[in-house]
Amino acid sequence: MPMRTDDPRRRADLAAIHVAKKQLRLDDDLYREIIRTVTEGRIESAADATPRERGAIIEHLRSKGFRKQESNVRPLRQAQGRMARGLWIEGAKLGIVRDKSDDAFRKFVKSVAGVDRPEWMTPAQANKVIEALKAMHRRKSGEEVRGDGFDG
Repeated sequence: MPMRTDDPRRRADLAAIHVAKKQLRLDDDLYREIIRTVTEGRIESAADATPRERGAIIEHLRSKGFRKQESNVRPLRQAQGRMARGLWIEGAKLGIVRDKSDDAFRKFVKSVAGVDRPEWMTPAQANKVIEALKAMHRRKSGEEVRGDGFDG
């Protein structure tokens, strides 16, 4: 059966796979090795994958940290990411955070949200990081932390 290039699902899958390749910073050799591994050596290019194989490739890339970014969520993520980073830097100025480096911030994000990079956080994960940082600030200032996520 010839491959349909006008299939919107195929185009969306291939776009997601290539976004994942870029997001995960995969070189061509590693990318092709992933395709071969997931398809049990059948193919080297996602363009040749069946719908089921494309789904398996996307799931594999998700297991490696790929997070699809919906355009309507990106501004919220960016704002939350800036807020979290700002709280981190402010914490360093106040002596709450010992190491204000990007590497230390990534490790904190990993420990709280379970993702390897701050830019991969979902809005819920970013909120979890922000709330953890706010709790650290409150503890430093002597305020009691209620634990319900609300200030005041």
